[in-house]
Amino acid sequence: MRNFTAADSATDIELGITRMLAHAPAAAMGPLQFATAVTMNRTLPERLIELMRLRIAFHN
Repeated sequence: MRNFTAADSATDIELGITRMLAHAPAAAMGPLQFATAVTMNRTLPERLIELMRLRIAFHN
């Protein structure tokens, strides 16, 4: 899991929830691999995704 998430070179902010998931690495690998696949294969620009997150957070 350390190699998959590049934990040695990532900052605390970049690691985010991964620090909690590291306590159960077998259970964490599925969601991490899914998130990686979604991130690598999306077609929307990063800026638009961040604007959508902000809008959703506003309504929540």
